[in-house]
Amino acid sequence: MIWLLVNNLDYNGAQAFIDERFPVFDVPLFSHSNQSHVINLECHTNPVTFANNMNSPRCLKAHLAVKYLPDDIQDGKKKPKIIYIARNPKDVCVSSYYYCNNTMKVLDCSFEEFADMFLDNYAWPSENYWDHVLYFWDRRHESNILFIKYEDMKKNLLGVIRDVSKFLDKTLTSEQEDVLLNWLDIKSMKDNPAVNHNDLYGREGFIRSGKIGEHKEKMSSEILSKFDNWIKENTENTDYQP
Repeated sequence: MIWLLVNNLDYNGAQAFIDERFPVFDVPLFSHSNQSHVINLECHTNPVTFANNMNSPRCLKAHLAVKYLPDDIQDGKKKPKIIYIARNPKDVCVSSYYYCNNTMKVLDCSFEEFADMFLDNYAWPSENYWDHVLYFWDRRHESNILFIKYEDMKKNLLGVIRDVSKFLDKTLTSEQEDVLLNWLDIKSMKDNPAVNHNDLYGREGFIRSGKIGEHKEKMSSEILSKFDNWIKENTENTDYQP
């Protein structure tokens, strides 16, 4: 969505692999000796150099902690447009497990063991999970920051498209919105090799279900209780609702 809006709905250009249009800065942090099944691309092995060679305006992604942002962004001297996307941490845990276990093949543990590691910040080694999310939540009213919840995209994708369009100073017709809605449908993305990373991991794609609330099917009552307590403890003095 973001790349297409920035590039004036260039659907022909969007046929190129998404990471070569929208590189992920922290991919090298996820490199692992057991990932011989993963194809190495320059946008993954040298994302910073790759990004430096891109034409402006550039779209860049990261899972990086706040402290790794440039100082002049943290202190507000520079204000690039930042779109932060959060998701219910229970579903994040489930999605992360399948990605690390089935796709990246860097895990050798049960889901229950992974859930405990997730609560101990295994998935966020560079910063506490809640510090990461709440930092941007607290700054969401700043003019260069847009905070989006994954659940809102699932419930009202058109509304989110309009919010992002406004944030990026773009205007779409109703016909353009309809085409983009279809392009962003989960089935359409699964069938789109440019975004589903087809064959990159030695298997067909990595988009799985994209459902809201999948944790209810995967987590035991014991794990759910642990997550509920963890969420309550970390959000009780805030107005954030996961």
